[in-house]
Order: sequence, then structure tokens, then C-alpha cells
Amino acid sequence: MNRTPQCLHSHRPKPARRLPDSSGHGLKAHDTSQASRGLVRKRAPVRGFTLLELTMVILIIGILLAFSIPRLGQLTRHNLDVGCRRLSGTAKYLFHRATVRRTIYRLNYDLKANEYWVTYRDENLEFVRDSSVLARKVRLPKDVSFEDIVIPGRGKFKEGEVQTHFFPKGWVEETLVHLKDARGRQASIHILPLSARIKIYEKYVEPSS
Repeated sequence: MNRTPQCLHSHRPKPARRLPDSSGHGLKAHDTSQASRGLVRKRAPVRGFTLLELTMVILIIGILLAFSIPRLGQLTRHNLDVGCRRLSGTAKYLFHRATVRRTIYRLNYDLKANEYWVTYRDENLEFVRDSSVLARKVRLPKDVSFEDIVIPGRGKFKEGEVQTHFFPKGWVEETLVHLKDARGRQASIHILPLSARIKIYEKYVEPSS
């Protein structure tokens, strides 16, 4: 029986070339390229902050602090100004209230609680609390307190309760109300005896002799 002779030069796929690794086992060539790329990625150095960048950050923080600290002082001063305006507004309200209702009004101060409120003399000649919105009890703003109250002819008061009287014919008991804040800044509210004139000073003002 005749057999067809095999071709001596038949083409067979060549096995992939294997390279020895450190463990003695062979690796394919394309495997070694992928492994080397993975090692390169893993060994990429992590970039940190330079000295110049850290210096710039510290400089920016310093600038922000320099602008914020004066702003905090302005907020405290703002509370003192608000306290002065509210109290002076109440005094003007009482001047007109006394003349319209033809009775005596009082602006009451509690120097310990840092509060003030309004009372008036009723038909029984007793002083009672005024229930109107503008006459309600008010506490001074945060970090603001009474330093003292001076009423010429009666003296200087640093504690307890004191009153300023508003009379029906347009006369007011002259009063100097001194306020201060937590930073030691002072303000004075001068309630003059006629025409509900009120002056506000950003300092401690002594009564005129």
C-alpha cells in the first residue's frame, strides 16, 4: 500500500519564545512587557508640596487672618451702636407718648440684668407696665452692658434699678446713660431735658456742671 510522503518543509506554528525569570520558570515575551509596565506604574513617585507652595499657603492664611480680626472688632462695636440707637429711640417714643396721653412715663433701667422697659402712671396714680410693642422689656445686645447712669441732682448709679421720668408738658428728666462692651469701649446717651433731644457719644461723657 502506497503512503503519501510527508513534506519535509511543512509549516508549523512556532512556540512563543520563553525567557527565564528569577524563579527559573519561563515567561512569554509579551508577558514580560506587561509586567514591566505594571512595575513602572507602581513605582511612580508621589508628588508632594514644595517649600514654595507651603510658603504661599501660609502667606494666604496670614492675609485672611489680618482682615478677619478687625472685622470681629467692628462687629462688637456694631452691637454697642445698636444698643445706643435702640435706647435713644425708646426715649424719643416716651417723650411723645407722655405728651399725647398726658401722663408721666418712666424709662426703667435694671443695671444688673442689662435690661430696660417702660411704665406709665395710670388713673390710680400707680406706675404700671406699658403693653405696647415699642415699650416692651429690652435686653442690651450681646457683650454690651450698663456702666452707670447719671441723673443730675440725684447722683450716679452703678447698680440696682433707676428711672428717667417723662412729663406731659414736654419736660424730661436729664439723664446720662453710659454703656460699655466686652472690649472696654464706651458710649454715652445724653437725654436732654427739653424737646426730646438726645445726643450719642462714642466715649464716656461727664455731666456738665
